[in-house]
Amino acid sequence: MFEKFSRKDGNMVMMPKERKPNGFTLIELVVAIAVLSILAGIAIMRYIDATTEAKRNACLANRTNFSREIAYQEAEGTDPQTFFDQLYTNALSSNKRYRCPKNGTYTFNATTLAVSCSDPDHTGSSIGGDSTGTGGGGSGGGGGTGSTVTASTLGATNWSDKLTSAADSSGGVSLTRGSVFTDSTGVFFVAWGSWLNKETGVAKPTLAEAAASGLGLVKVDTANIWTSANTTTTSNGQTVWTTLPQAGAVYSDGTNYYIHSQSSGNEYTDVNPPTNGNWVKVTNN
Repeated sequence: MFEKFSRKDGNMVMMPKERKPNGFTLIELVVAIAVLSILAGIAIMRYIDATTEAKRNACLANRTNFSREIAYQEAEGTDPQTFFDQLYTNALSSNKRYRCPKNGTYTFNATTLAVSCSDPDHTGSSIGGDSTGTGGGGSGGGGGTGSTVTASTLGATNWSDKLTSAADSSGGVSLTRGSVFTDSTGVFFVAWGSWLNKETGVAKPTLAEAAASGLGLVKVDTANIWTSANTTTTSNGQTVWTTLPQAGAVYSDGTNYYIHSQSSGNEYTDVNPPTNGNWVKVTNN
């Protein structure tokens, strides 16, 4: 590009037009770097949160599997404390199963068969609610809407009838996941499908005793019903619990009832009961 210039002698000359420099100014570069730094910081925080959540869930899954295996071995006649000590020692020495991803220490409650982790971020124990719970599952721990639910509402079956069926059978009867039973010790549901053998039917244990023996039974918290009112939405659009549901908590979507099989690890866990495996749909209501 050229433009005309007049010389002192009156003649016109063509001179190259001065070009403006291409590229970014210093201010533009500073703004771009600042934006990239903010985005990188958000990405790093999301990665840290995801990693923390994955470790928390892995720890809970390990402890749940631990409890289930202990319950099975106890049903077979093995001392649960001895089995826990042996299995945990093997896990540490072989660097394989049943170890906390953050190297927390597992402890075992021989009464509830619950396995807890020493890491403060890994709250909530396995199959038996918390380590101070009773029976085979403790209770949901409150925090629901304040409405109550009854054994009749859940369609609970009398435990004595189930024991009689097992006693009268040739080898036992199945306990279907999601089934609810009631007796003088409370309302319990089957968190994990199991087998009620003939001998147990003849012995006629209470639900609390059967739960403590490792039949996959969890005590139901009938004092509270959880609904979507127990959730809130965070500033980034995530739905979270306002209070953590524990093992035995009852959730209603207005049509069906769901019971929580284990304690939630954090406020982001299990917030959609109909599609989450830790919320078990009641099958006999």
